[in-house]
Amino acid sequence: MIGPAIKCPDRTELAALADRELPERRADHLRAHVAGCSVCTETARVHQQLISDLRAPALESATGPIAAKILARLDTQSARRSRPWLLASGAFALAAAATLVVSRTGDRETMQARGGHEDLLARHASANLYTVRDRAKPVMSGSHVLSDARFVVGYRNLDRRARVYLIAFAVDSANTIHWLYPAYERPTDDPQSIDLPVADRETLLPDSIALERPALGPLRVVIVIGHAPERVREIETLPPENLAADRLRVRWPDALITETKIDLGRAL
Repeated sequence: MIGPAIKCPDRTELAALADRELPERRADHLRAHVAGCSVCTETARVHQQLISDLRAPALESATGPIAAKILARLDTQSARRSRPWLLASGAFALAAAATLVVSRTGDRETMQARGGHEDLLARHASANLYTVRDRAKPVMSGSHVLSDARFVVGYRNLDRRARVYLIAFAVDSANTIHWLYPAYERPTDDPQSIDLPVADRETLLPDSIALERPALGPLRVVIVIGHAPERVREIETLPPENLAADRLRVRWPDALITETKIDLGRAL
């Protein structure tokens, strides 16, 4: 007598298995099922490949006619200059909410919490900084970039169960904040983080941003990815010393935060 057919787990649970999020007993049960089910074996393989792709190097510089058409569709915006901090407001004593590790990923500093929620977020999402002219060029820490450059962020988001948000801003040598994402056009506005659609491959955001009269010299570009939206005003009201990635990581311990340090030169 043939026993009843075993129901296959849904894709969400197979994704959780690939991400090592399931209790060990349930994970062992699913592994045994996957080993004997060709359909689930293929689904699990796809999920594992997506995770491997997320850890792979960022998008290569885009060239050629197809890339030119894509880049031509990028809307160019000017990043609104925030009010610079004119005076430091004293010393700030901050207690770390988690043990921090500075890791290098593509010459960017990524602040991570050991064993925390951020490790899980880092397996689902990533973001990289690019400049665009006739091609998209990755920007690494230590790069020299001209002041008229247009910036764009490329991202990946494999999280199909929870919404993922992104904010990105630059801080120039005069401690002026220049917003990349979200758009910040009027002082009375207080926009929130942009919502990242699911993307299995590195995807450029639709807007490229030119900084408005940035001060030359050191420029830091900070990207914050999280499951909760943040507001522009939360960054605008911080003193300059609290805009560094390590300080922001204390403020948002569950977020994935990257900081790219570049040298901004005069436009030709």
